[in-house]
Amino acid sequence: MSNDNEGDYTLNRTEYLDERKLLIHAEWDASRGFDKTIVTLSAGSLALSLVYLERIVHQPACAWVLVLAWALLILALFVVLVACLTSEKAMEIQRDINDQIYTNKTHKGRLANRAAKATEILNRLSLLSFILGVIMLLVFAWLNPPS
Repeated sequence: MSNDNEGDYTLNRTEYLDERKLLIHAEWDASRGFDKTIVTLSAGSLALSLVYLERIVHQPACAWVLVLAWALLILALFVVLVACLTSEKAMEIQRDINDQIYTNKTHKGRLANRAAKATEILNRLSLLSFILGVIMLLVFAWLNPPS
């Protein structure tokens, strides 16, 4: 990539394609890391809450808060697994779209990849569910201090 002191940047075709490949790979790695992180943190939060319940709080107050937390954490796990499936489908659809564009050599408008949009929504839902689940665990711990 070349640039001058004015902040103008130019890319030749090879630099552009190389940079694009790097960014696509980085995006894929980040997505995979997000999925693993949500699974690990949700499952770990569930396990930690079981230990807290078993060893620290024997007669919990407001057990519904804990049940809600568990439901949200399990939802986060389920949603991220579904997102993995929709992500696979999104890649398949995008490959077909690219093949269609390449084969026809022309393309007007934008071809829809609804699976990609669904994956994005599911990932946000899994994050939201995880955050709310952790908040509910913290509320439960606050309502049930160690005795």
